[in-house]
Amino acid sequence: MKPLKRMTVSALLAVMLSVSAYLSIPLPFTSVAFTAQSLMVMIIALSMPVNITFTSIALYLLLGAIGLPVFSNGTAGLTVLFGPTGGYLFGFLIGGTVTSIAKDYAKGLGGRFVSALFGGIIVVYFFGFWVLKLVLDLSYGKAFMIGVLPFLPLDLFKAWLAAWFTKKYQKHFSRILN
Repeated sequence: MKPLKRMTVSALLAVMLSVSAYLSIPLPFTSVAFTAQSLMVMIIALSMPVNITFTSIALYLLLGAIGLPVFSNGTAGLTVLFGPTGGYLFGFLIGGTVTSIAKDYAKGLGGRFVSALFGGIIVVYFFGFWVLKLVLDLSYGKAFMIGVLPFLPLDLFKAWLAAWFTKKYQKHFSRILN
């Protein structure tokens, strides 16, 4: 893929990730909102090569870091990146990259689901859980109860949905890349 096309695709995916952050449902018992960001990260990672996945998510984080309101509920800035939910945001970068690498070895819908499950949920939750625990000085149990457990059922569904969607429309994604 030519560099200009790669940059354009990465920028458009960063915009889509930004829009997905506005599809947000604040939950009263946690500082972590339920958003469509993780679904978009998994779709990007399962449909694009690792270099585009990494670039688009890194660009998204950079846009938020410089103050553009691209994070959930229109938030932005370094205080968000290094606040209670910052681990999830950095987890998107690492988890998306892991998912994109893993999907290259995956076979069929099940392999895509496992890739999304590992990178898009386990890796993201790992970083999100630890930062939430450290920043808010929570116990392990409390961090798990407010930062992981409420989101797990819907994130499992999002992983399956991302796997199904990218498998079904892979030929369209391939056309974008050619």
